[in-house]
Amino acid sequence: SNFMGILSRGLLLPKTLASGNFGKRRDVGMLGAGIYFGDVVSTASIYASPGNSSRQTRLLAINEVALGTIFETTKHCYDFTSPPTNFQSVKGVVRPGSQFTEDEYVVYNARQQRIKYLVEFSLPNDKPVISSDDAAPVSSSIDEDAKKPFVNSKQAAKDKASAGNNDDSEDAPDHPVDITDSKALFPKKEVAPKQSAGLYDSSGNGVPLKETAIRGKIVDLIAEVVVFQLFFNDSEKFIEAKYVFPLDEMG
Repeated sequence: SNFMGILSRGLLLPKTLASGNFGKRRDVGMLGAGIYFGDVVSTASIYASPGNSSRQTRLLAINEVALGTIFETTKHCYDFTSPPTNFQSVKGVVRPGSQFTEDEYVVYNARQQRIKYLVEFSLPNDKPVISSDDAAPVSSSIDEDAKKPFVNSKQAAKDKASAGNNDDSEDAPDHPVDITDSKALFPKKEVAPKQSAGLYDSSGNGVPLKETAIRGKIVDLIAEVVVFQLFFNDSEKFIEAKYVFPLDEMG
Protein backbone atom coordinates (compact mmCIF):
# COMPACT_ATOMS: atom_id res chain seq x y z
CA SER A 1 0.00 0.00 0.00
CA ASN A 2 2.98 2.34 0.42
CA PHE A 3 4.74 1.59 -2.87
CA MET A 4 3.25 4.59 -4.66
CA GLY A 5 4.99 6.84 -2.16
CA ILE A 6 8.25 4.90 -2.45
CA LEU A 7 8.25 5.08 -6.25
CA SER A 8 7.46 8.81 -6.22
CA ARG A 9 10.16 9.90 -3.76
CA GLY A 10 12.47 6.91 -3.40
CA LEU A 11 13.49 5.20 -0.17
CA LEU A 12 14.13 7.60 2.70
CA LEU A 13 15.95 7.06 5.96
CA PRO A 14 13.59 6.58 8.93
CA LYS A 15 15.01 9.60 10.76
CA THR A 16 14.13 11.80 7.75
CA LEU A 17 10.49 10.78 8.00
CA ALA A 18 10.23 10.99 11.78
CA SER A 19 12.32 14.03 12.71
CA GLY A 20 9.85 16.86 13.20
CA ASN A 21 7.42 15.56 10.60
CA PHE A 22 4.12 14.24 11.92
CA GLY A 23 5.32 12.13 14.83
CA LYS A 24 7.96 9.67 15.90
CA ARG A 25 9.14 6.39 14.46
CA ARG A 26 7.16 3.50 15.93
CA ASP A 27 9.21 0.54 14.73
CA VAL A 28 12.72 -0.20 15.94
CA GLY A 29 15.31 -1.48 13.48
CA MET A 30 17.64 -4.13 14.86
CA LEU A 31 20.58 -2.28 13.31
CA GLY A 32 19.37 1.25 13.93
CA ALA A 33 17.96 3.95 11.67
CA GLY A 34 18.94 2.74 8.22
CA ILE A 35 17.53 1.24 5.03
CA TYR A 36 17.35 -2.56 5.26
CA PHE A 37 17.93 -5.16 2.53
CA GLY A 38 18.00 -8.95 2.28
CA ASP A 39 19.91 -11.18 -0.14
CA VAL A 40 17.09 -13.74 -0.46
CA VAL A 41 13.50 -13.19 -1.53
CA SER A 42 12.10 -15.07 1.46
CA THR A 43 13.46 -12.37 3.78
CA ALA A 44 11.81 -9.55 1.85
CA SER A 45 8.52 -11.43 1.47
CA ILE A 46 8.05 -11.37 5.26
CA TYR A 47 7.47 -7.63 5.06
CA ALA A 48 5.27 -7.70 1.94
CA SER A 49 1.57 -8.01 2.66
CA PRO A 50 -1.25 -8.37 0.10
CA GLY A 51 -2.30 -5.00 -1.29
CA ASN A 52 -5.66 -3.34 -0.81
CA SER A 53 -6.32 -3.27 -4.54
CA SER A 54 -8.62 -5.71 -6.31
CA ARG A 55 -5.65 -7.88 -7.34
CA GLN A 56 -4.62 -8.82 -3.76
CA THR A 57 -0.99 -9.38 -4.80
CA ARG A 58 2.27 -8.44 -3.09
CA LEU A 59 5.08 -6.16 -4.25
CA LEU A 60 8.80 -6.11 -3.57
CA ALA A 61 11.66 -4.06 -4.96
CA ILE A 62 14.94 -5.37 -6.27
CA ASN A 63 17.59 -2.76 -5.50
CA GLU A 64 21.15 -2.08 -6.50
CA VAL A 65 23.07 -1.39 -3.27
CA ALA A 66 26.62 -0.06 -2.84
CA LEU A 67 27.69 -1.82 0.36
CA GLY A 68 31.36 -0.88 0.32
CA THR A 69 33.27 -2.29 3.29
CA ILE A 70 30.78 -4.20 5.45
CA PHE A 71 30.83 -4.25 9.26
CA GLU A 72 29.51 -7.66 10.37
CA THR A 73 27.81 -8.22 13.71
CA THR A 74 25.80 -10.95 15.42
CA LYS A 75 24.21 -8.59 17.98
CA HIS A 76 21.40 -6.06 17.67
CA CYS A 77 22.60 -2.45 17.57
CA TYR A 78 19.47 -0.34 17.93
CA ASP A 79 21.28 2.99 18.28
CA PHE A 80 23.21 2.89 14.99
CA THR A 81 22.67 5.96 12.80
CA SER A 82 25.77 5.33 10.68
CA PRO A 83 28.21 2.47 10.19
CA PRO A 84 31.32 2.29 12.37
CA THR A 85 34.42 4.22 11.28
CA ASN A 86 36.02 2.97 8.04
CA PHE A 87 32.88 1.00 7.10
CA GLN A 88 30.09 1.92 4.65
CA SER A 89 27.39 -0.58 5.67
CA VAL A 90 26.42 -3.04 8.40
CA LYS A 91 25.40 -6.69 8.10
CA GLY A 92 23.56 -8.75 10.69
CA VAL A 93 25.04 -12.21 10.26
CA VAL A 94 23.33 -15.53 10.96
CA ARG A 95 25.65 -17.96 12.72
CA PRO A 96 25.56 -20.02 15.94
CA GLY A 97 24.81 -17.72 18.85
CA SER A 98 23.63 -14.86 16.62
CA GLN A 99 20.61 -12.73 17.51
CA PHE A 100 19.62 -12.64 13.84
CA THR A 101 17.43 -15.21 12.13
CA GLU A 102 18.08 -13.83 8.61
CA ASP A 103 21.06 -12.03 7.10
CA GLU A 104 20.30 -8.30 6.97
CA TYR A 105 22.19 -5.54 5.20
CA VAL A 106 21.81 -1.89 6.23
CA VAL A 107 23.00 1.37 4.68
CA TYR A 108 22.61 4.74 6.34
CA ASN A 109 22.85 6.91 3.26
CA ALA A 110 19.95 6.80 0.77
CA ARG A 111 22.37 7.52 -2.08
CA GLN A 112 23.96 4.08 -1.66
CA GLN A 113 20.94 2.36 -3.19
CA ARG A 114 18.49 2.67 -6.04
CA ILE A 115 15.45 0.69 -7.11
CA LYS A 116 16.03 -1.36 -10.26
CA TYR A 117 12.94 -3.57 -10.55
CA LEU A 118 9.47 -3.86 -9.05
CA VAL A 119 8.20 -7.43 -8.69
CA GLU A 120 4.55 -8.42 -8.27
CA PHE A 121 4.08 -11.85 -6.68
CA SER A 122 1.89 -13.98 -4.44
CA LEU A 123 2.60 -16.66 -1.82
CA PRO A 124 1.09 -20.19 -1.84
CA ASN A 125 -1.67 -19.33 0.64
CA ASP A 126 -2.60 -16.05 -1.06
CA LYS A 127 -5.70 -15.69 -3.19
CA PRO A 128 -4.73 -13.23 -5.93
CA VAL A 129 -7.42 -11.99 -8.27
CA ILE A 130 -6.08 -12.26 -11.82
CA SER A 131 -8.37 -11.06 -14.58
CA SER A 132 -8.52 -12.62 -18.03
CA ASP A 133 -6.93 -9.47 -19.45
CA ASP A 134 -3.69 -10.22 -17.60
CA ALA A 135 -3.13 -13.46 -19.55
CA ALA A 136 -4.69 -12.46 -22.86
CA PRO A 137 -2.34 -12.54 -25.87
CA VAL A 138 -1.50 -9.22 -27.44
CA SER A 139 -3.50 -8.66 -30.62
CA SER A 140 -3.27 -5.99 -33.26
CA SER A 141 -6.13 -4.22 -34.95
CA ILE A 142 -3.94 -3.04 -37.82
CA ASP A 143 -4.81 -4.71 -41.09
CA GLU A 144 -2.32 -6.50 -43.33
CA ASP A 145 -1.71 -3.49 -45.60
CA ALA A 146 -0.81 -1.39 -42.63
CA LYS A 147 1.81 -3.95 -41.56
CA LYS A 148 3.85 -3.19 -44.70
CA PRO A 149 6.76 -0.76 -44.27
CA PHE A 150 5.86 2.89 -44.67
CA VAL A 151 6.77 4.12 -48.15
CA ASN A 152 6.71 7.73 -49.22
CA SER A 153 4.33 7.91 -52.21
CA LYS A 154 6.47 10.42 -54.16
CA GLN A 155 9.60 8.34 -53.66
CA ALA A 156 7.74 5.18 -54.71
CA ALA A 157 6.58 6.80 -57.96
CA LYS A 158 10.10 8.00 -58.70
CA ASP A 159 11.54 4.53 -58.08
CA LYS A 160 8.93 2.97 -60.38
CA ALA A 161 9.69 5.43 -63.15
CA SER A 162 13.44 4.76 -62.91
CA ALA A 163 12.81 1.03 -63.18
CA GLY A 164 11.31 1.47 -66.68
CA ASN A 165 10.51 -1.77 -68.44
CA ASN A 166 13.05 -3.82 -66.50
CA ASP A 167 11.17 -7.07 -65.87
CA ASP A 168 13.51 -8.00 -63.03
CA SER A 169 12.61 -4.93 -61.01
CA GLU A 170 9.95 -5.06 -58.32
CA ASP A 171 6.94 -2.84 -58.66
CA ALA A 172 6.19 -0.33 -55.95
CA PRO A 173 3.40 -1.33 -53.58
CA ASP A 174 -0.07 -1.02 -55.06
CA HIS A 175 -1.11 1.09 -52.10
CA PRO A 176 1.95 3.01 -50.93
CA VAL A 177 1.50 4.38 -47.44
CA ASP A 178 2.54 7.96 -46.87
CA ILE A 179 4.11 8.75 -43.55
CA THR A 180 1.22 11.07 -42.81
CA ASP A 181 -1.12 8.08 -42.89
CA SER A 182 0.34 6.93 -39.59
CA LYS A 183 -1.85 9.49 -37.87
CA ALA A 184 -4.85 7.35 -38.78
CA LEU A 185 -3.23 4.29 -37.24
CA PHE A 186 -2.25 6.08 -34.05
CA PRO A 187 -4.90 8.71 -33.38
CA LYS A 188 -4.12 11.37 -30.83
CA LYS A 189 -5.59 10.54 -27.46
CA GLU A 190 -7.85 12.96 -25.71
CA VAL A 191 -6.04 14.59 -22.81
CA ALA A 192 -7.98 14.54 -19.57
CA PRO A 193 -8.37 17.90 -17.83
CA LYS A 194 -5.74 18.55 -15.19
CA GLN A 195 -6.71 17.82 -11.61
CA SER A 196 -5.45 19.81 -8.68
CA ALA A 197 -2.80 18.17 -6.54
CA GLY A 198 -4.04 16.41 -3.43
CA LEU A 199 -5.48 13.23 -1.98
CA TYR A 200 -8.74 11.94 -3.47
CA ASP A 201 -11.02 9.05 -2.55
CA SER A 202 -12.34 6.56 -5.10
CA SER A 203 -15.31 8.87 -5.85
CA GLY A 204 -13.05 11.81 -6.67
CA ASN A 205 -13.77 13.73 -3.48
CA GLY A 206 -10.81 15.54 -1.94
CA VAL A 207 -9.49 14.46 1.47
CA PRO A 208 -8.88 17.48 3.76
CA LEU A 209 -5.26 18.61 4.01
CA LYS A 210 -4.21 19.41 7.59
CA GLU A 211 -0.49 20.11 7.43
CA THR A 212 2.37 20.56 4.98
CA ALA A 213 6.13 20.50 5.57
CA ILE A 214 8.74 21.11 2.88
CA ARG A 215 12.43 20.35 3.01
CA GLY A 216 14.74 21.37 0.18
CA LYS A 217 18.41 21.32 -0.76
CA ILE A 218 20.03 23.00 -3.77
CA VAL A 219 23.49 22.08 -5.04
CA ASP A 220 24.64 23.95 -8.16
CA LEU A 221 21.86 23.38 -10.71
CA ILE A 222 20.22 20.42 -8.95
CA ALA A 223 17.43 20.80 -6.40
CA GLU A 224 16.14 18.06 -4.12
CA VAL A 225 12.79 18.85 -2.53
CA VAL A 226 10.83 16.60 -0.15
CA VAL A 227 7.20 17.48 0.60
CA PHE A 228 5.37 15.94 3.57
CA GLN A 229 1.61 16.37 3.72
CA LEU A 230 -0.81 15.22 6.41
CA PHE A 231 -4.37 14.42 5.32
CA PHE A 232 -7.24 13.59 7.64
CA ASN A 233 -10.19 11.34 6.87
CA ASP A 234 -13.03 13.11 8.64
CA SER A 235 -15.60 10.46 7.70
CA GLU A 236 -16.49 7.44 9.82
CA LYS A 237 -15.52 4.93 7.11
CA PHE A 238 -12.25 3.58 5.79
CA ILE A 239 -11.46 4.93 2.33
CA GLU A 240 -9.15 3.97 -0.51
CA ALA A 241 -7.43 7.08 -1.75
CA LYS A 242 -4.91 8.13 -4.37
CA TYR A 243 -2.52 11.08 -4.37
CA VAL A 244 -2.57 13.27 -7.45
CA PHE A 245 0.53 15.22 -8.40
CA PRO A 246 0.12 16.83 -11.83
CA LEU A 247 3.26 17.18 -13.92
CA ASP A 248 3.97 19.14 -17.04
CA GLU A 249 4.32 17.05 -20.23
CA MET A 250 8.05 17.79 -20.18
CA GLY A 251 8.33 17.10 -16.41
